[in-house]
Amino acid sequence: MNPKKRIAFLCATYPPAPGGVARHVADLANTMAANGYDVHVITNQIDGLPTQEIQAGLRIKRIPVHGPRAIRALQFVIKSLSHIFSIRPDVIHSHELDFTSIVGLLAKLSLGI
Repeated sequence: MNPKKRIAFLCATYPPAPGGVARHVADLANTMAANGYDVHVITNQIDGLPTQEIQAGLRIKRIPVHGPRAIRALQFVIKSLSHIFSIRPDVIHSHELDFTSIVGLLAKLSLGI
């Protein structure tokens, strides 16, 4: 039997945060988890929510960041890469052309994903 493929979704926002991208990523991630994939969502921390949780079979990692925008982006990149290195996904699906794409590109180059 083949092991489950591990997929990492990178997005700036994820429910309960509002927005079309957040909802789209949630729909994709939930569908993939329901079809037997090992799904990880990496997103920004939302006040009042845990930094890690499992919802409907998918793992959500919310990255806490603080400070000015540039510092927050750098913190997100470093912490997200560290998390990706620990989970070693087979596929990375990044949304939005911002720091999430930088994480995806650096993980691809570093890990050959």
